[in-house]
Amino acid sequence: MKKISWFLFLIFLMSITWLFSHRETLQNSLFSAQPKVVKYRVGTIDPRFKISEQELTLLAYEATKIWESALNQSLFEYHPDANLKINLIYDERQERSEDIDQINQVLDEKEAELEKMRQRLDSQLKDLERRKQILEQEYQQLRSERSQWSLSEFESGENIQRINRLIDDLNQRRDQLSAEYDTYHLNVKLYNQKVKEFNEYAEKGMHYSQQNPSRMFHKGTYDGRDINIYHMKSKNDLKIVLAHEFGHALGLDHHHEPKALMYSLVAEQDIDNFSLHPADITLFQQQSNFALKE
Repeated sequence: MKKISWFLFLIFLMSITWLFSHRETLQNSLFSAQPKVVKYRVGTIDPRFKISEQELTLLAYEATKIWESALNQSLFEYHPDANLKINLIYDERQERSEDIDQINQVLDEKEAELEKMRQRLDSQLKDLERRKQILEQEYQQLRSERSQWSLSEFESGENIQRINRLIDDLNQRRDQLSAEYDTYHLNVKLYNQKVKEFNEYAEKGMHYSQQNPSRMFHKGTYDGRDINIYHMKSKNDLKIVLAHEFGHALGLDHHHEPKALMYSLVAEQDIDNFSLHPADITLFQQQSNFALKE
């Protein structure tokens, strides 16, 4: 009996020794078995962005799915107590962008107004030219008839008098047409003045927009604690910027491929129908601690 007890004690002691010597391997195994994810939550939202917390939460979720769907891996988790916060901070970048949007809206309205005005002028000129041609034809016909009747009648003759009255009527119509031509030319001058003003306004708008950093990904930043968004053109644009910053949260640097999500600019990416580029996947596999190892 004592031999059995000693034997069991020896087995127990050997087991403890083995567990102690392999504790690091076991810890690493247990840790790697647990999926590592980036936990995030919505922080502060400046109301001037006109986007609700629910909308931002949904966009953030869709941004995480850009990564997870392509990599077939759970990488992110929304948690109300997460350390990583998403903040929408309104500053001069968003203000400038909205100013440019307003400029573009005014330009679109002015351009549409000018196009309608041009069409009216073209239609008016065609009508004037048509009526002028008709008057000239009628005038030539009456002059021909008058010449013929002058061979058989005096100036006071009935037919010549009738033709003279018709010619007087034509002259009145010609004077009226001439007045309408004058009005048309005044409208052309007004149109040209409006075109000049439009071009000047467009040039100022172009100069202003060239100073706008709306295509740079520094419209958003990741500082290790927060994702701060300073500028968005649209909800799809915001989703791509969030996905880009989530990439930094995964430990990724920028990539030189213009179509990649991790490119430093919003360049050749299709923001309305975006999917992760192979360059992003390779970057994730090479740089991220979240990548699953074979």
